Amino acid sequence: YDYPNQRIVQRFVLATLYYSLGGENWIKSNDWLSSKHECDWASSHENRQERCGTSSDSVLYELKLNFNRLKGTLPREIYLLSQLTVLDFSANAIRGSIPSELGLMKSLSKINLKENSLNGGIPKETSLLHENLSFLDFSSNSLDGPLPSTLGQLTNLEELDVSDNVLSGTLCSELGTLSRI
Repeated sequence: YDYPNQRIVQRFVLATLYYSLGGENWIKSNDWLSSKHECDWASSHENRQERCGTSSDSVLYELKLNFNRLKGTLPREIYLLSQLTVLDFSANAIRGSIPSELGLMKSLSKINLKENSLNGGIPKETSLLHENLSFLDFSSNSLDGPLPSTLGQLTNLEELDVSDNVLSGTLCSELGTLSRI
């Protein structure tokens, strides 16, 4: 196969996700790791055009694997999906910490990791997504520690849900500057 570099990276990251999150047990895993275009690999999101655009060398924009029996830890390599705008892995059994590398995914506008078994703190690097991030849901996990004051830099944030965790400390005043919430 003669894939452009972007496609090679996409295939690598998606294969890494598949193996890190128990892909063989997913509800929707049809065509994963096949020779088909990775935009055609099964997803909880069935609209290919929204997921990847219209060109034959499509870049993955949306990755929705919610309610799909994902079990394991999020690999750090996920940040290599640099054009991703939507990441939805909600309602699964993902454990471990949220990779700080998520902060390198500058195109993200929506992150939904609710209803998993994530632990550790909320990475302060999440604030690096200030240009595009409008939706952030880390609710119903086991995240602990204080809410990072750097979340106050997410000026485009319209929805933030960190409920049903074991966060500690007081709410930082910086969150008061988020005028869109």
